[in-house]
Formats: sequence, structure tokens, C-alpha cells
Amino acid sequence: MQTVFISIVTSAIVSFIGAWIAFFVERKKQFFALQIKARGEMTEDWKMAHLELYKNVLEFKNYIGLFTEEGNEFKKSEDIQNFAPLEKLNSLYNLINDNSIFFSTDLIASIETFFNNNNLASIASAYTGKNMNDIPFPIKLLDDSIFECNKLMSKIKAETGISLISFKK
Repeated sequence: MQTVFISIVTSAIVSFIGAWIAFFVERKKQFFALQIKARGEMTEDWKMAHLELYKNVLEFKNYIGLFTEEGNEFKKSEDIQNFAPLEKLNSLYNLINDNSIFFSTDLIASIETFFNNNNLASIASAYTGKNMNDIPFPIKLLDDSIFECNKLMSKIKAETGISLISFKK
């Protein structure tokens, strides 16, 4: 009778421990599955933030490029009187503020340098005054701004790893 009791208690304890271990393992599997899913979603958000930043910097660069070669008949250009980069800069600045959590400290430093070196909004507002029409517009500053755009786009490519991938065959 005593061996029957011991075998019943032993099988109950072993069953309880087995069920507890199975429950614990299942909880850990669920936790890791959720963690992997969250990392995947975060990676997708990270990629989209960098892609949007790249697109907006490229759009800003193309906008500035419209004003650099007025006399070139082979290139679409705008009259310098229509130069108003403040809206483009503001949308770029808002995008950066909304997605700054996804950018590294190096990229944020490059973005700050980009904004510090782009004083185009103040130049544009100065040229809207009546007295500035006789003074030639400083096209070199536009070229410098395009150079800054290229540097920032290269930095974005480097952070995402795109610059390490060769698409040439």
C-alpha cells in the first residue's frame, strides 16, 4: 500500500513539474515571438523613416536645382524671383522631428550641420525686398546647398547600408 501511495504522489509531482515546465517554456516562446515581431515592425519603421528622409532631401535638392541654371535651355529652371525654400525646409524639419527616434546620433549631427549650412530661407526672404532686385542672387550658395544635400544623402545611405551594396552587374 505504501508503494502505491508513493508512486501516486511521485507521478502527481512529476506531472505537476512537467506541466509547470511546459507552461513556462510556452510563455517564453510567446514572449520571444512577440519580441521578434516588435523588432520586425521597428525595423520596418526605421527603414521607412530613413527612406522618407532621403526622399525629402532629394526633393529639396531638386527644388534648389531649379534655380541654379537660368540660361540653360536643356534644363528645366525657375525664375529666381520665385525662390521660396521655406516651405520645403519646414516639411523636411517636421519630418526629422517626427522620426528622430530612428536616427543615429551621427546622422542627427549631420542633419544639424545640414540645417546650419543652409541659410537659404534668410537669403530668399532678403531677396523679396525691393532694394535687393539690383543685386545678383548668390547662386554659389545654392550650389553649396546642393553639395550639403549630397553629403546628407550619402550619410543616410551609409547609415542604412545602401552605400555598401553594389547594384552594378
